[in-house]
Amino acid sequence: MVPYELCASTEFEIVGLPLQRPELGFAKILSVQQQQIISWESVSDLQNFNVSMLKGKECYLEVVAPATHPALGHRLEIDEFATLARTDNKLVIKISTRNSASLSAVLVSGSEIAIREHIDLDSLFGETIKNQVIHGKQTAGSHRFFVPPENGSQIIELTTYFTPKQKLLWMTSEGTIASRELTTIPIGTGLGLKFGTFRGPSLGITGDKRTTPLPLPLQEGWNILSYPYPADMRLGVDWGGTGSGILGATHPANVDLIQIHQGSKKATYALEITSSGIPSRWRQVHQGRVGEWKMPASYLDVLPVGQGFLLWKVKADSNHRFHPPKT
Repeated sequence: MVPYELCASTEFEIVGLPLQRPELGFAKILSVQQQQIISWESVSDLQNFNVSMLKGKECYLEVVAPATHPALGHRLEIDEFATLARTDNKLVIKISTRNSASLSAVLVSGSEIAIREHIDLDSLFGETIKNQVIHGKQTAGSHRFFVPPENGSQIIELTTYFTPKQKLLWMTSEGTIASRELTTIPIGTGLGLKFGTFRGPSLGITGDKRTTPLPLPLQEGWNILSYPYPADMRLGVDWGGTGSGILGATHPANVDLIQIHQGSKKATYALEITSSGIPSRWRQVHQGRVGEWKMPASYLDVLPVGQGFLLWKVKADSNHRFHPPKT
């Protein structure tokens, strides 16, 4: 367990959570029925998992062993409602675009899995928002959050809503109440936040430090991301080179882009490829003229720990993954 302080001080920021929730338990898959129902047994002497631990939580499983497993690090969403409705103690997996691999690749007899709870908006900001609304005369609807898409189509915008009984709810831009699943922030993704007339919070959180690669498929178009390790991310070293599946060019046209938001300001960067074909650095793109670099040249080399960013992908990348910082 390591500590981390999430700070948001400008009008609008994209932040990341470089930690993950501790595992609820470890289990080994014994068999798979109907392609998504798992028989399992606990494999940890320290903490035996029980499906009752899923109550009131949004959880996922991750393959953690054996080390030679082809789906090592891949994650599947758990259907908590269907699992708790069963009487045979079996796990039911949810068909979701947030699954990082196919069910058949992960649900293999002998796979060892860690079961973890997602971090979600209510656990992070619920008390802060309640205090601002009740005691600080802040309006609930002025809090805006931008979370990763659940259906793979677009980044989701959520606002807060207080019921007459002072219960905090999360609303979509269409005015419907968001499910808890929709308010989760899966590891490796980012969170855009805007805290009304008050600036964002400073929150102390703790979690597990990840030490293994994180497979994270990317969709075509905008992806909201953050480096899933408690360290600065060096572009072109830890991530962000052609080895990360990034498409660069000598001129910033039809290439992958990083967009950084700092309050009302934003800056866009592309991976510059030299005339000899060697990747260079992430260079700032001209905001008003498509396909041109900003002059004089300005570069982005490091993203501080916990800073989220938008990544525009020209093409989807199902094989994308983050790796721990290189020494």
